[in-house]
Amino acid sequence: MGKNGYLFLNEGSWDNNQIITREWISESIAPHIQTDDLIPQSDSYGYQWWIMDFHANNQTYKCFFAAGWGDQFMFIYPDQEMIITINSGNFAGAVNMSIIGFVEKYILPGLI
Repeated sequence: MGKNGYLFLNEGSWDNNQIITREWISESIAPHIQTDDLIPQSDSYGYQWWIMDFHANNQTYKCFFAAGWGDQFMFIYPDQEMIITINSGNFAGAVNMSIIGFVEKYILPGLI
């Protein structure tokens, strides 16, 4: 997951080679569907990316992230040049969106 995140964080470039076009990266992380009525914490959805702002340290952190079965998450914060990957084992239920709260409450405050 980290390698995929790195590729998107760097606008499709890996080791000075353009693997995915910048245009596709921009299009895929752009809002295409408003989701605030579906998932309260998220703002919108791109092409397989949830798009939302996180809040900590009296700041707003723009983020796009992937959420998968078993609570596998990859959060990408372009302005902070940061990727957070979380691998869980919750294979019995729906996606556990409380992980978003965990990132906002415990990880982002460490950026001070």
